[in-house]
Amino acid sequence: MNRLALDQIRGQAVVVAELQQRLQQQTLRGSFLFSGLNGVGKKTTAFAVAAALLQTDSLTNHPALLLLEPDDKETIKIDAARKLIRRMNLKPSQAAFTITIIDRCECLTTEASNALLKSIEEPAGTVFLITSRPGALLPTIRSRCQQFKFAPLPDDIIKELLDAQQDWDAKRLESSVAIAAGSLALASQIGTTLQELDVDLPTLFEELTTHSYSRMEERLRQLPSDPEGVTCLLAGFRQLCRNRLVQTDGGATAPWFACLDAISAAETALRYNSAPLLVWETLAFSFQKVLKSAAVI
Repeated sequence: MNRLALDQIRGQAVVVAELQQRLQQQTLRGSFLFSGLNGVGKKTTAFAVAAALLQTDSLTNHPALLLLEPDDKETIKIDAARKLIRRMNLKPSQAAFTITIIDRCECLTTEASNALLKSIEEPAGTVFLITSRPGALLPTIRSRCQQFKFAPLPDDIIKELLDAQQDWDAKRLESSVAIAAGSLALASQIGTTLQELDVDLPTLFEELTTHSYSRMEERLRQLPSDPEGVTCLLAGFRQLCRNRLVQTDGGATAPWFACLDAISAAETALRYNSAPLLVWETLAFSFQKVLKSAAVI
């Protein structure tokens, strides 16, 4: 598990400067909440700080590093929390204290959150909680953490990093950056998804909002069916609608607000295990109903 050093983190100068100062002052003990969009460097930064605290270049199988992530059902249950607590209370063999990273901590169940309260308030080592939805955490969790807010990444940094990672033409690169809203992860995921579909996002949106069901049925069946892929494409549609909203004047904004509501409803349906194809069909019909009644299409 080789990770970036803290001074290699891009686009988070304020957070990095504060963490570097705390490292120099040896005051990085306690619990820290890293919040911000997905794909802006929160987890990467947590690993970089962990490596600095443990004075190692590699975290692979390091006994002092504990990582807790959601299970296949996107939850962190109390059994997993209790197992983590037991490990947090053990003295590691190769360090003075443990480093604990709880990724996507908004997935903690209420029972798991309550079980972790004391370990977060008085940790045996250092704890990093990572989330894109700080409002979903229990207030008692947030209040026990020192908070660091990560900013959206600038477009030029996303473009540079994507260009180094992906073999995309200039048009796909530009369109992925434009729709990413500051998230490297979203830019990469949306670009990869659209490459597989061999279509750009505005064209796909037009197909879903203007074609009859018989014409778009095949396309609907091609859309992602895995939860991560569905969530990614929904995020892309959300940003596209927000862009259209900004470009629209006066009362003509109402249809785009309604489209945003339809996307939120699709995300809710997905969380309640609705079939992905049904989610896409419902969303397409909602788009068409809203935009046709407003004479936008």
